[in-house]
Amino acid sequence: MHNELDIRWALSVAGKIRDQGTLISNSDDPTLEYRLGTITLETDIDGYTIKLTDGRAKLTLFFHHKYELEYPDVTAMEGFMARLHELDKQSLE
Repeated sequence: MHNELDIRWALSVAGKIRDQGTLISNSDDPTLEYRLGTITLETDIDGYTIKLTDGRAKLTLFFHHKYELEYPDVTAMEGFMARLHELDKQSLE
């Protein structure tokens, strides 16, 4: 299966999770974790690597517009992507 992902869209969703989500990491932790709905965003302090996960599938965004999408089966991947699209459609409160 060939996966094409719009990196700008994924970064936009990650920004929405960061801006609207709840910070769940410890202030002493070098990584920052946010949760919005069922999606968790994890990023290091410099922001070069961003991870989005729902517990089954994981999207890692790397510097220079590279990414890795990991999932155990197509159903997990499709559900994960659907949840990201749902978050993207939510308006700012």
